[in-house]
Amino acid sequence: CFELGLEEASRSAGDEICHANVEGTSWFFFSIMTTIGYGNQAPTTDEGRLLIYGAGITCLILFASVLGSSSYIILAIFDDFVVRFRVSQFLKYPLVGVGLWGGIWIAWAYGIAVGADNWWHERLPDFEVYRDDSLWF
Repeated sequence: CFELGLEEASRSAGDEICHANVEGTSWFFFSIMTTIGYGNQAPTTDEGRLLIYGAGITCLILFASVLGSSSYIILAIFDDFVVRFRVSQFLKYPLVGVGLWGGIWIAWAYGIAVGADNWWHERLPDFEVYRDDSLWF
């Protein structure tokens, strides 16, 4: 069945050789799945658009379920930490909670900035990238 579809696609393309582009397809479906949608690729036929709309909605639901499950796991770990180390007595003050979650967020953003900085320096050693550029917030 795949060969028949490939033959039909080659014939409709003017008998040129049709080959599978795994990297491009993976990039396209990743951008659809994560709802980024860069816009550098788009289907041109009605059938292709219908396929992508269906895949996009399905991936949205699947991506939301994965995020929900992972957040449940992270919150369970944090709750266990709070109970074990008796931190709940400090978290009853709102300012402590804001400081804790703000510190976690800043540490996360800084970790991403350091990773981006290292990535740039490994791949483009002559290109000057400053840590301030990575911390764009």
